[in-house]
Amino acid sequence: MIFQNNLSNLTNYALIFATVVETVCAPTIIYLALYHSKQMKRYRYLIINTVFWSLLFDWITFFMKPQFTFPAACILYLNPLMAYGPAYLVGTALLMALFVNVEMAVVWSFMYRYLMAYPGRIGNAVESGKAAPRVMIIVQILVHFICFSPFTTVGLPGKYTAVDDAAFLQGLPQLFEKRNEFGHFCAVGVPTTRSIAYYGFVLLGCVFVVGIILYSILFHRVIIQKSKQFNMGSTQRMHLNVIADLQAVSAQLFIGYVMLLIPTAVLVYALYAEWEEGTTIVAVAVMFVQLHGCADFLAMIYFITPYRRKLMSVFREKSVIKNVRLSQISHSV
Repeated sequence: MIFQNNLSNLTNYALIFATVVETVCAPTIIYLALYHSKQMKRYRYLIINTVFWSLLFDWITFFMKPQFTFPAACILYLNPLMAYGPAYLVGTALLMALFVNVEMAVVWSFMYRYLMAYPGRIGNAVESGKAAPRVMIIVQILVHFICFSPFTTVGLPGKYTAVDDAAFLQGLPQLFEKRNEFGHFCAVGVPTTRSIAYYGFVLLGCVFVVGIILYSILFHRVIIQKSKQFNMGSTQRMHLNVIADLQAVSAQLFIGYVMLLIPTAVLVYALYAEWEEGTTIVAVAVMFVQLHGCADFLAMIYFITPYRRKLMSVFREKSVIKNVRLSQISHSV
């Protein structure tokens, strides 16, 4: 149905599930990154970066409860607190910034793993060079500038102004009389906004293609070229390590595509195409973004050997303690 999320029960429960799981898992992963993976050097900070932004994004969406109302170019905030003062504007900017940071955190993590597959000057520059963090900061700022540039193009609505009322009336006329009861943000220049959404969709398509090309190059290098260089003996162990790294990159790329890139592309295309069922479709897309943190956390624990070993040792210790206690109880009886 137009303007309504027909799968609200599913998306609401998924948000609660993702928030709880990430809240429980995030401290564990941060602890492991700080104290049990010093040999991973810079990569552990990228792990913390990914965990932090994923968790914060789920917390903020859980608090604000945003709902995209397609085909209208509007966001409603179901939390009544978002209706006060400039909260709707701050919330929209914060939501977009967090969304960008979640996706860029995955990009940086993937690029690190990808470039570290090339030992020598490239790998050393990424691992210990001073230019790598600077490039990361510059690109991060540039991406934020690009994502926020539509606001400078179409303008920012002001709450309780004629411009804001006109934008809301055009997008959601059936809720116009209740517009002051909840936070909302509607695009002012709808045609321009939809054009920007189209170019955003094209850009995401380019990112998809570039990612596939980079992965294909890495796959060819590891599976075909490196396999010819490795013989029996000590190099066989090295080959297994390279294969394990490729598997980790493959999992990260798959999770990032399915749960971040494709849902984001669906969101911006729904805005451009004015889908009548866009509210439900985009709610499911945002649900995938929220669940991405859970999948990414589990992948970290599985593919990062120090994390997996540490958690397995903890579970073994607990199992031994439990068995000892049970045996003591049985002997006492």
